[in-house]
Amino acid sequence: MTNRQSNIIFYSAVALFVIVALTNVYYPQLFEGFTKSDQELQIKEAMAKTEYDKALALYGEMVNDKVAQGESSTAETAQLYQEIAEIYALQGNSEQERQYYLKALPIREKLQEKDRYSLAKVNFQLGKIARQENRLDQAQQYFEKSLFARLGFVDLPESVDQGMFTKLQQQRINYKRLNHAETIAAFQQLAEVHVDKEDYQAAKDYYQRARSASVEVFGEDSAQVVAFSKLLEELPSQN
Repeated sequence: MTNRQSNIIFYSAVALFVIVALTNVYYPQLFEGFTKSDQELQIKEAMAKTEYDKALALYGEMVNDKVAQGESSTAETAQLYQEIAEIYALQGNSEQERQYYLKALPIREKLQEKDRYSLAKVNFQLGKIARQENRLDQAQQYFEKSLFARLGFVDLPESVDQGMFTKLQQQRINYKRLNHAETIAAFQQLAEVHVDKEDYQAAKDYYQRARSASVEVFGEDSAQVVAFSKLLEELPSQN
């Protein structure tokens, strides 16, 4: 093989790699069929047709496969439980929705150091269900756990040099955790739970935190900041 032929093969391979990479960035749907299992594709089709019972049956098969393979406590299985819960929410079946989030919860708790945000999301959804059912103390506990999972500090190993760079990096992480749309949603839910419990001082504190974070995330003149300012103005005084 001549050098010219080698160069042609090399640059053709590079061009093909670039084309695939760009296609995956701008048209990722073209590759979905290669990365999704047959069951996942059937679920996607069933959901598009709002055939929720069919989707639930397929999810059940996937969960059974995970259990049979000894993977009942993996992040993938927890994700399946959460997706099943979401379907039950679409069907208006809050009891089954709650049961499947409760199945996901211990798995997320076990894996929280690797994925704290998923644990926060499960607790948040359980809090919403509890609040809808007027179980206010339980709702408050779930929302507080959601916030703790999202905002809790990460303990660095002793071997890590906790110098100026590490401290600045941790401050940046904490800032992003605090000033995030999902954190704001948790603040708002806790404020509303305390309004329901007529604890207006606690509600005020959470609305203020939601407003402050909204300034950072959405901007001082955003609709979110205006809405929280109005809620604070309308809040009754604590007796």
